[in-house]
Amino acid sequence: PAPAPDTGPVAPRRPPNPKAVQVSLKQKGNPLLKHMKNVPWEYNSEIVPDYLMGSTGDTCALFLSVKYHMLHSHYIYTRMEQIKVGYKLRVLLCHVDTEESHKTLLEIHKY
Repeated sequence: PAPAPDTGPVAPRRPPNPKAVQVSLKQKGNPLLKHMKNVPWEYNSEIVPDYLMGSTGDTCALFLSVKYHMLHSHYIYTRMEQIKVGYKLRVLLCHVDTEESHKTLLEIHKY
């Protein structure tokens, strides 16, 4: 097989800002980001959770639309399994975007 073509030098990856909330690329377009004004944040393609906070990186958050959960209830449980270890604090940010949220929120809370 032929060797891979040389694409030239690769710029060193800039380390994340320890004072900024690290935001997963999965969150691009999330309206929540428009409201994060008093804290710096930046996209990070290498994180598993939706948000990574704190200078030690041991606090994370997942974002969940209740309406989305009602359509795809397995999704959040899969995501929770992905962050089961490696974090001291795990936060679930629930966007209540439906009138019928009480039962769904109770279901999520049991997990």
